[in-house]
Amino acid sequence: MTVGERFDQSDFGASAGRAAPAVLDLIIGFNSSAVDLAYLQLFDATEQPADDTVPVRAWPVGPLASFSYAPSQSGRKFDPGLWWAISSTPDTLTPVPAALWWVTLEGRDT
Repeated sequence: MTVGERFDQSDFGASAGRAAPAVLDLIIGFNSSAVDLAYLQLFDATEQPADDTVPVRAWPVGPLASFSYAPSQSGRKFDPGLWWAISSTPDTLTPVPAALWWVTLEGRDT
């Protein structure tokens, strides 16, 4: 993962990520839907999480809202990998396949 590497929700469907250990320094993005509240979820995984997987972190993001998360000055380690997804539920992954989001991750190798 390089600083400023971008994963666009429209290109990856319900999730995108990195199948190798990484340190997340910053995640920013925008929910461009005018009507749908959804949840940005982070997973410590090497592949796209299956439906009903419990995330390590989740945030509600309202319609037409931006978000950002900087875990700490030293970042948040994801081992064995880092995946994000957009879900209609907060506690487990319920993918939103037509989500109108953009997400940018900034991180580094562990």
